[in-house]
Amino acid sequence: METTTTTTNRWVQLLLLVLVISAGNNKNAILVRKVLADSVTLEEAKLLRDEVREMFYHAFDGYMENAFPLDELKPLSCEGVDTLGGYALTLIDSLDMLALLGDKEQFTFSVEWIGKNLRFDINKTVSVFETSIRVLGGLLSAHLIASDYTTVFSLFTSMNLYPCNFQSLKSTV
Repeated sequence: METTTTTTNRWVQLLLLVLVISAGNNKNAILVRKVLADSVTLEEAKLLRDEVREMFYHAFDGYMENAFPLDELKPLSCEGVDTLGGYALTLIDSLDMLALLGDKEQFTFSVEWIGKNLRFDINKTVSVFETSIRVLGGLLSAHLIASDYTTVFSLFTSMNLYPCNFQSLKSTV
C-alpha cells in the first residue's frame, strides 16, 4: 500500500512531467528537466508519461461518451450537465492537452465542432470568472501549444482577437 509521501511524490513527478511536455526548449524547461532527471530515471519518465496519457483519456473519453456536448460529466451518475452556460467547457478545457499529446484527429474534431457550435450570443447567466479562465484560457492555451496554429487561429476572426461570437458578451459585461 502506498504511503501518503509516496503518493505525493508520484503526483509531483506527474506534474513535473506535464511541465516538461509543455515547457518546450526555454530556460524553465531545462530547469524542470534537471529536477526531473535528478528524481526519475528515463524508464520511470516513460511510465509517468504513459500514466498521464492514460489518466487523461480515461477522463476525456468518459466525458465524450457520456456528457458531450454538455459542459461537464457528473462522476457518480455518469450524466452530463450544463453548469456554466452550455459551452462544452470540458471539451474546450481539453484542447491544450490534446495538442500536448499530439492527438491531431481529436484536436481537429474538437476545434471544428467548437468553431461550428460554440455561441456566446445567448441570454444566460454565466460566471464571468469561469468563462474567462475555462473558455478564453482553454482556447488561448490550445492556440499557443498547437503545432498547427491555423486551425485554432481561424476561430479568432475579429480584429480584437476575441472569438467572433464572444464580442456580444463584451457589451453586456
